[in-house]
Amino acid sequence: MPYKEEYLDESVIRNPEISELVLEVSEKVLEEEIPPRMIIYASDGVNESHVDEDRVYFSTRDFEKLDRTAGLGLVAHEIAHVCLKHGINKEPKMADEKEADSLATRWGFKEEIEKLRKEFPLK
Repeated sequence: MPYKEEYLDESVIRNPEISELVLEVSEKVLEEEIPPRMIIYASDGVNESHVDEDRVYFSTRDFEKLDRTAGLGLVAHEIAHVCLKHGINKEPKMADEKEADSLATRWGFKEEIEKLRKEFPLK
């Protein structure tokens, strides 16, 4: 079930590449896994893609470094963080990164996550 348009900030709607990737990922995510209020942003002013509570911030610079397959992996990974509530009042941990990769893989993005990890390995 694709994300409702209200999830997409104007910054994503103006960025067709990221918007297309978000919509493709959303088609594989179960509706009950989507937080009731999630907003997705895109900006070249963000240093790196990350989550904060119910918000996903995508750095457009990250997508300049990735091909489409790895870009899908990045979108699925960051949305998984929000679905897993990783952004709520805590510092990112390696276990959270692996859990987000695992959920994105369960959604059907195994190849995309593998490609993402070749470009952005977990440290």
